[in-house]
This record gives sequence, structure tokens and C-alpha cells, in this order.
Amino acid sequence: MSETPENGVPDELCVKCLAPNMPGVLFCVDCGAPLGMMSTIDPIHRTLAEGFAIRNAVEGPPKLIILVGIWLIMAPLLVSGLGMFVIGNPWSTVLAVPVSAVAVVILFRATKNYWVKRRAAVG
Repeated sequence: MSETPENGVPDELCVKCLAPNMPGVLFCVDCGAPLGMMSTIDPIHRTLAEGFAIRNAVEGPPKLIILVGIWLIMAPLLVSGLGMFVIGNPWSTVLAVPVSAVAVVILFRATKNYWVKRRAAVG
């Protein structure tokens, strides 16, 4: 908790960027990080929280636990996309290409960012 502002309500600090947020806010107004467990209960908010984790993994060097989570989310999408392609139905093929492409790009960038960070820390 930070200092109490003029209205007497203390600000909540974001755990990622330490920006002050009003009490009861589900996502940080500065960086978009989910604040508290209430931000992952509603399906819409859960999607936003997962998107925040995926963006962080793709844009910057993720932690190992984030990389594992990205693989747990994206690997089934890649397998299902490839499975739709093997089926051979024209509609399945139309869906298989974008689903597989998105999964491959996210998995590649997140894994690459993790290994680059790890090499920089070692050497």
C-alpha cells in the first residue's frame, strides 16, 4: 500500500510496475497487469490476464514458469491446428493454417526470448 491520498482511500500498487491504482481496479492502469485473483474469475478478464502473460513472454525475456505456461497453452493449439490440416476437410484446412501459424510464432518468440535472456545472464 502506498501513502493515503487526499480522499482518504489508499492506492493499490501494481506488482509489476509499482504504479498506484484505485482500490477495486482489476488491471493496472499503467501496464495492464492483472491485480489480484478477481481479475481471473470472469472469462473475459481471464482472457485479458492470459493475453498479458503471452504479450510479456513474446515481447521480453520471460521467466521459466511463464515459458512453461505458454507451452501448456499454445502446444495443444498447434497440435489441434495440425490435426485439422491432416483431416483434409476444406474448412478445417482454412482454420488450421492461422491457428498453427499463431501457435508457432508465439512458441518460437517466447522460447527464443527465454534462451537469449539465459545466455545473457550466464555470459
